[in-house]
Amino acid sequence: MFRPILALQTSQALSPQNEWGGPSPSSPFSLLGGENATSRGRFECVMKAEKPTWVVMSSASGIASPANFLPWQIQISVRLKPKGVHGASTGELESVKKHIKGWDTEAGVVTLGGCPQDPRHFEYPTRVLPPETSQQHVFDAVMPELLDKFVNGYDVNFMAFGQTGSGKTHTMFGPPGSMARVKVAALEPEHGVFLRAGLHALQLLKAREQEGLAKFHLCGSMVELHFEMPQDLLNNKKQCNIDDDGRLQGAVILPITIPEDVVTLASAVESRTTDVTLMNDTSSRSQCLTVLTLTQLDLSTDSVTTTHFNFFDLMGSERSKGANSAHDERVNNKETLSGAEAIMSNLSLHHMRICVQEVHEKNTRRGSQKNLQRAQSAKGLQGGSSEGAWCSYRAMRLTKVMGGSFTGASLTAMMLTLSQEQRNGGEVYETLCYGEDMQKLRTQVTRQPSPKYAKLLEKATKELEASKAALAHLQRTGGGGGKSGLAGPSGGYQVIRQAQIERWSQ
Repeated sequence: MFRPILALQTSQALSPQNEWGGPSPSSPFSLLGGENATSRGRFECVMKAEKPTWVVMSSASGIASPANFLPWQIQISVRLKPKGVHGASTGELESVKKHIKGWDTEAGVVTLGGCPQDPRHFEYPTRVLPPETSQQHVFDAVMPELLDKFVNGYDVNFMAFGQTGSGKTHTMFGPPGSMARVKVAALEPEHGVFLRAGLHALQLLKAREQEGLAKFHLCGSMVELHFEMPQDLLNNKKQCNIDDDGRLQGAVILPITIPEDVVTLASAVESRTTDVTLMNDTSSRSQCLTVLTLTQLDLSTDSVTTTHFNFFDLMGSERSKGANSAHDERVNNKETLSGAEAIMSNLSLHHMRICVQEVHEKNTRRGSQKNLQRAQSAKGLQGGSSEGAWCSYRAMRLTKVMGGSFTGASLTAMMLTLSQEQRNGGEVYETLCYGEDMQKLRTQVTRQPSPKYAKLLEKATKELEASKAALAHLQRTGGGGGKSGLAGPSGGYQVIRQAQIERWSQ
């Protein structure tokens, strides 16, 4: 039986201190490949054969070649945070029952003790990255295949999820203030996967352009959802909108033509809303969405393809009571800003899980009904139809913008970040259960349509004129135009129309 393997490039040696700020062992990747692997400049992480996930990476191109993307099973990676780094001190806390007993990087298994089923083996992760794993190796493990698909006509989503203080923002961007220390010529070990992904995507696209294969236009936006309100981090947190298709409207669109543009986009995360809690010195108080939008003109077919790569750095789940609370229990968390932010975050993440479960139930019912209809058809019987469960994506903006990650034609990958501290065992258990729900989802990955340039230009001209006319009408009538939704004094429709004008003008 063929055994898929994941090969990671070790492009730089680790310093005596890793990017988390803690000491690195003398052989940081002995768990993943042994001393011989690191001395060869690459190592391999063998995964279980029953996981239909990743295949061998090409040593020539550094890009993974998938054997089968239809349907795409959402890839779940797990990263363990080293003990005793970057966290607010809370003194002696009551030990929780659940705790991490161990992990197997070769098999992709995390084992918890203290569960109703003890030990509880979570066997679904595509890969488990141990505490010694560097930022570069996280990128090498997760990003090359996703970037390859992104530049070849597919929509991609990558999200970081976990308890507060477990390393989500560290994995995505790096430690606080790290963007101020960026040198494009030589990235620091601390810099996260987004900056590396943006630079690598730009490199791939420039290579395609130099080969005469395509012309490209790459741009990016970054917003935070603070109390469910989208705020543009590239424009002093000006309010923007999310349309019914889950796309940003009214946010700054930053053209990316040189590596410094990627740095500018990544640096916007430094203005994200943060605060100190009992669990984290610098806790993100909002959901962060970074979007790379790529439009390519294929010179051989004269067709245009537009794809999106969405990076979700989700605010961590937080407890408000008990020994593991992130907030002062003596104060009603509903009466403090930080407490209210935690309530909104937990509500958003809870609703996201509801949507995930609804999608899975709906797909299960559809599959059962199709099997029933096939059986009835074979027996000459008539079978009815049913739509299955309704999914409430639009109830909250977070799930509205993330809807395409659960269904549709995109590739989705998720990074679960886990704290090893025993007092966090309950949160670790919930995080792994959350990932288990996500792993059940499937998306039907389809290449984005590629209309001819002449037809797209004709459509853009018509849409541009229509949007200008609609904007002029809205301005004359005070912003409403008699429509529902975002109409009214807020001028939301005007923002959307202005964004459409900018989009079609490009």
